Amino acid sequence: MRRIKMIMTIVGCVLLLMMVTSGGSAKEPDKYVVGGMQALSGPGYSVVLDMIVKGCDLGIEQINAAGGIDGIKMKSIWEDHKAKGPEAVSAFMKLIDINHAPVTTIGYTAPIMACAPIADRRKVLLINHGGYGPALSGAGKYLFHIPANELIMIRCMLDYAKKVKNIKSIGLIHVNDDMGLSVKDFLEDYCGTIGIKLMGSEAFDIAATEYGVQIEKAKRWNADAIYLSVHRHPFLIKQASQKDWNPQWIGCPLYTYGEFTTQAGPGIKGAIAASADVSIERNPGLLKLKAAWEKKFGKGSWPKAGSAYAGYAYDFPYIVKSLIEYGKKRGWKDYWTGKKLRQAMVEIDSFDGCMGKLTFDANTGLSFRKLQIFEAIDSPDKVGTYAWKGVDFYTPEQIRRIGK
Repeated sequence: MRRIKMIMTIVGCVLLLMMVTSGGSAKEPDKYVVGGMQALSGPGYSVVLDMIVKGCDLGIEQINAAGGIDGIKMKSIWEDHKAKGPEAVSAFMKLIDINHAPVTTIGYTAPIMACAPIADRRKVLLINHGGYGPALSGAGKYLFHIPANELIMIRCMLDYAKKVKNIKSIGLIHVNDDMGLSVKDFLEDYCGTIGIKLMGSEAFDIAATEYGVQIEKAKRWNADAIYLSVHRHPFLIKQASQKDWNPQWIGCPLYTYGEFTTQAGPGIKGAIAASADVSIERNPGLLKLKAAWEKKFGKGSWPKAGSAYAGYAYDFPYIVKSLIEYGKKRGWKDYWTGKKLRQAMVEIDSFDGCMGKLTFDANTGLSFRKLQIFEAIDSPDKVGTYAWKGVDFYTPEQIRRIGK
């Protein structure tokens, strides 16, 4: 009898371990817990990240105020990964093993790359709200991306620069991290296919504040434009301008972070950037988000830059809500687990977000959405600062045809 009890105890422990490993529990939860990870401190921190947390939590607040998901409310638990892989792994394991979150949203390329294999192994759905490095494409079976990946935006920006600015050669300055290195690898393969010559590349540490070495080396390339994969380092452009070097700057983060229009100085003028289409006029869902945002955080609090990332994070809980509702309607007994949430993601395929429809590719995890090209101009509001002016659009269909 004791032996039978011992065997039953062992079997029970094994089953419990299996349930925890799969990112869920056997019993239907009384609250849907979703995890969140961002660089909430350290050199990778930016005010944009505060907007991401606010956007996600605002979406959850609205869902709960409307009755939750069939009466069950959502709850977010945020962890600080400091934009570093090891810290992200520790944060992710806490969300899985202690908080039992079957789905987690995350930003920054290096932390996402570190967590993607764990998500696959533990069957936890990992949804990127902020990282856009090319290496993220296909990095994990359980990894999906709400933002447009940088490799997609690079294609649009270079296509625009080639057609409108007659750009025939570029150089690259990048942060020496997973995102920057993946941009370097992509450009080395891609530029030749579209008839643009890559003249060279230079890297710097994410905590750098001086960029003189990179600037002097880049000047010798005599490239028509310089692509920046630099997170939020506006003083690189300012220091270049102080050295009387004002090349045609191109880069995704130039639009993402408001510091570039207020701190980069006159060198930013004419820079080319790309983002999801964040026009309030063309996106009624974004207009509703802005109204809800200012109602909660105060009039005029809607971000002047980086609003796309507030939108990405806001869409996250609504995507999770759609996945849960889909699984319940299909009669899945374990619909709330990471495995079933991923299955629902693949089967649903398309979602209506606050910035329009986004479609996920099951093979790469990338999303396709309408993109907008911007150029930096003199700000009409404040002398000595700059603003972004929309100059072109690319539809998902146009993006797929670039370079073909």
